[in-house]
Amino acid sequence: MVESIICFKKGDCGKPPRLNNGFPVTDLTQTSFPVGTKIRYRCNEGFSLAQGKSPFITCQADSSWTAFVTVCEARSCGAPPDIENGYYEATSVVFGGRVTYYCDEGYDLIGRSSQNCIAEGWDGRTPVCDPVKCPDLPPIANGRTPPLFTDFWEYPNSATYKCNAGFTLIGQKTITCLVTGRWNHKPPECKVVECWRPDPPIKNGMIKSGFGPKYKYREAIIYQCNEGFRMFGKDMVQCRADNTFEPAPLCIPGNFFFIVVVGCRKSSGMSSFINVFSKIFMYSRCSTVRQCS
Repeated sequence: MVESIICFKKGDCGKPPRLNNGFPVTDLTQTSFPVGTKIRYRCNEGFSLAQGKSPFITCQADSSWTAFVTVCEARSCGAPPDIENGYYEATSVVFGGRVTYYCDEGYDLIGRSSQNCIAEGWDGRTPVCDPVKCPDLPPIANGRTPPLFTDFWEYPNSATYKCNAGFTLIGQKTITCLVTGRWNHKPPECKVVECWRPDPPIKNGMIKSGFGPKYKYREAIIYQCNEGFRMFGKDMVQCRADNTFEPAPLCIPGNFFFIVVVGCRKSSGMSSFINVFSKIFMYSRCSTVRQCS
C-alpha cells in the first residue's frame, strides 16, 4: 500500500476553509499556498456579503488562515406588495421565503396566490382582488329591470324591480348579489292579478271589510260569522297570484264541539282531544269516539 505524502514549505497554508453560503473565487487547484496569499470569496445566489465585512482571508506565517470575517447573508426581498381588498401571510421576506395572498370576503383572487423570494426579488406578478360578480339580470315582461351604473353587478349590490302601470309585482321586489356570486332570489314577475268577490261570500256569515267587488294582489276580505255561529279558520283571506282567494273560513253552530283526534289507541283506554274553539285539552275514553271504536 502506497501512502501519498504532501510536503509543505515552512509557513505555507493548506487548502482554505469552506464558507457557509459562499465559495472561493481564487483558483484552488494547488494544495499549498505561500504566506501572504489572499483568497477571495463570493456568496451563493440569493446571498450577499454582510455590510462592513471583507471577502478575503490571508495565509499567515504560522501556516494558518486568518479568521473569517466574511458573512454571507440571505438577501431580503423587502416587504411584500400590499393588495387592495386583501392581505398576505409571509413565512419569511428573505431568500427562499414565500408569501401567500388572500382576499377579503366578497372578493375573488385574480392571478397567482403566492410569490417566492428569489435572488432578483419577489417572483411573478402580485395578484389582485376583484369584487365577486353576479350574472346579468334578465329583463322581465311588463316591468323594468333596474339600471346598471357599473360594468357588472357586484357583491353586495341590490336590484329593485318595478312593474308597468296596471301590472302587479309577484315575488321579491328587491334582490341582492350574494358573496357566492348568486342572486338571493330569482327575478319577480309582473302580472295582471284580479280576484272577484266570492258569491255567496260565506255560508252563515258575511263580509266585515273588503267589499270589492274586484281585488288586486294581496288585497284582503275579512269575514265574520252570524250570531250563534263560531268561526273555524282564518277570518282574513287574500287575493293570490293565480287570481283566486285563499280558502274562506267555516261558520259552525256555536253549540257544536268540533273535535280533532290528537292520538287514539284502542289499547290505551284513554285518549286526548282538543277543542278547536277553546284550545283546552279534554280527555275521553276511546270507546266514545267513533274513529277509535
